[in-house]
Amino acid sequence: DGQGYQRADPDLSVAQALELCNIPEHYKLLLSHPERLGTSPVSQLAFTRYEGSGSILLAKALARTLAPVATIGLPGMGIQCQTLTELLDCVPKMNGIIFLGAVPHFAGDNESPDFYRAAQLFLRIKRESRHRGIPLFVVQSEQMVISGDESVPFDLPSRSQRLRYLRLFHPQLSARQASLLVNAADEQSYDALDRVIFQASLYADAITAKTLRKAMHEIFGVPDDFDMLRDIKQGLSDLIGKKDVLRAVRRICVLRKESVRAQALGIRTSCFFLFHGPAGTGKTFTARAIAGELKSPLVLLKSDKLKQYPLVVLRRVISLVETHPNAIVFIDEAEKLFGNHRYGEDTFLVGDFQELLDSAFKRSFKGTLILSMNEPQRFNPAFRDRFVEIEFPLPTHEERVQYLTEKTR
Repeated sequence: DGQGYQRADPDLSVAQALELCNIPEHYKLLLSHPERLGTSPVSQLAFTRYEGSGSILLAKALARTLAPVATIGLPGMGIQCQTLTELLDCVPKMNGIIFLGAVPHFAGDNESPDFYRAAQLFLRIKRESRHRGIPLFVVQSEQMVISGDESVPFDLPSRSQRLRYLRLFHPQLSARQASLLVNAADEQSYDALDRVIFQASLYADAITAKTLRKAMHEIFGVPDDFDMLRDIKQGLSDLIGKKDVLRAVRRICVLRKESVRAQALGIRTSCFFLFHGPAGTGKTFTARAIAGELKSPLVLLKSDKLKQYPLVVLRRVISLVETHPNAIVFIDEAEKLFGNHRYGEDTFLVGDFQELLDSAFKRSFKGTLILSMNEPQRFNPAFRDRFVEIEFPLPTHEERVQYLTEKTR
C-alpha cells in the first residue's frame, strides 16, 4: 500500500556528499579536507540558501569524518545536545560542532529576552571553538549568520546531481523512471524529489511511470488557474522611465542575487512586494522584467479564478512559492481575492492572509510574492505593512514620448 516505502540512507563520504552539493568550487576544495579546517583561517561555516539541497547530507558526512562531534538537531550523529548550554560544555572534548535548523533554541521573535540570551551563548560557542581550533558548522539557519562568517550558499542541484542522488537514495527506480522525474522536476531540491517518490508509492504496490506522473502533477504541478512563464527575454534594461520604480526593482534583484551576503551583513531582504497604481502603468511588465533579470520562472495567477475559494487560493499561492523557491509569483488585481468592497482590520479573509504571510516568514520563506492592485488604500495599514510597496504613477509627458519613440523604431 506504499506505507512501507523507505528511502535508502547510505553512509556517504565527504567526497560523495560534495558531489551532490551545488556550491562554489572553492568551498568544495576547502571542505574536501575537513580534518584541516581547525587550523584554517576559515573554520566556521554557515550552510545557507536552499534547504533540502545537500546541506544535511554534507553535515552528516562531516560528522562521520570528524568524530567525535557534538550536534544539535542532527539525529543519530555524534553527541546529541538539547540546549546551547550543553553544546558549550561539550566543545573542549569534540573535533567538530554542528548546529542544524532554524535556530530551534531561540525562543520567540528577535525582540525576546530568550533570543538575546541564546545569541550570547552561541557567540561563546563560536569563540571557544575558534580558540581551540574546532571547526563549527551552522546548517540551514540564516538567522545565525553573523557578520564576518563564511556563508556557503547551496543552490538547487543540477540535473546530473539529481540523477546521482536518485541512484544513491532511490535505487528502486529504473533509469527511465529517474530520467522522467529529473526532466520534469526542474529547479527542485532533493527533499522535493523524495516527496514525489513517496507520494507515487501510495498510489499502487509498485512505483511506475504513471504513478510518478500523477505524483509530480500533485506536488510540482502548476494548477490550471496559474500560468508559469520560463525563459523570459525582458530585463530591467527594457523598463522605460519611472526612475523611482527602476531604483526599487534594481534593489530587489541585487538583494535576491546576493541574499546570503546581504544576510551576513545584516541587510534585511523582503519576500513580499505590493505594486500599486492605475491600470496600464507597467506593473505586470515590471514583474516580467524582474523574472527575466533574475532568470527565474514567473508564475501568474489568472484573475478570472480569484474569487473562487479565495483562502484556498491564497494557501496554494504560498505553497507554490515554497515548492518553486526560485520563482516569482505575481497576482494581478489582487483586490479580487478579497471581494469588491472595502475591508477593515476585522475582516477574516485579510486576517487569514496576514497569518499565512507571517507563518511563511517564520519558516525562512525564500520565494518572491508580488501583489498588484489599483487601490491599495482599500486595505488597512496592518495588511500593507507586511509588504514593500512600490508605487506606479501615471507616466509623465516625457515618459510617454520616450515610450512611443522606443515602440515606433
